[in-house]
Amino acid sequence: LAQEVAPFGIHTTIVNPGFFRTGLAGPESLVWPEVAVEDYAERSAAQREWWRAQDGRQPGDPAKLAQALLT
Repeated sequence: LAQEVAPFGIHTTIVNPGFFRTGLAGPESLVWPEVAVEDYAERSAAQREWWRAQDGRQPGDPAKLAQALLT
């Protein structure tokens, strides 16, 4: 992207901050598929448990991220 827009005097920055304490991992936000593949049942169960464990415990502070992006 940077090379494509550079001739126009545009500079770009990519921000990939990772996990932040939001409702993203909550049961209200996550939607799991109705179709299950038995071969992946064990892995799928482990993945769902991992997401449940993240809810509200993500390390990042959303307010700090917002301020950093504005800065």
